[in-house]
Amino acid sequence: MVVGIVVGMVVGIVVGMVVGMVVGIVVGIVVGIVVGIVVGMVVGIVVGMVVGIVVGMVDGMVVGIVVGIVVGIVVGIVVGIVVVIVVGIVVGIVVGIVVGIVVGIVVGIVVGIVVGIVVGIVVGIVVGIVVGIVVGIVVGIVVGMVVGIVVGIVVGNIHTFFAF
Repeated sequence: MVVGIVVGMVVGIVVGMVVGMVVGIVVGIVVGIVVGIVVGMVVGIVVGMVVGIVVGMVDGMVVGIVVGIVVGIVVGIVVGIVVVIVVGIVVGIVVGIVVGIVVGIVVGIVVGIVVGIVVGIVVGIVVGIVVGIVVGIVVGIVVGMVVGIVVGIVVGNIHTFFAF
């Protein structure tokens, strides 16, 4: 039981950390890129329209594209990092708990079976020896008494065989 719990916890923590990091990084990169593109496009369009009204359409488009790209990259990186951390931790904890429980149960059962077999064999041998000794002593006493009685009867009545 204890071995299963310890092994389950260790394996669960390791697997949870690895899976959490991988899933967190992948999801963080994807979400960061998507959010960065969307926010960058929106900010670029708004800035481009404002600058386009004030300065001119071509200048507005250029400024809007540059601002959109910069804002998109910055927002994408920030959102991606936050998502990596949050998703990685959550997925890591969930996977770690599930794997830890499963591995703990399996290892606990295997160790329990092995220990049960070993203890059963040892107890069987010890009980067999003790019972063998006790039965041997009892049988020896009974056989000794019977032989003693028979010999006693024969020896005690030997004079009657030679009495004629």
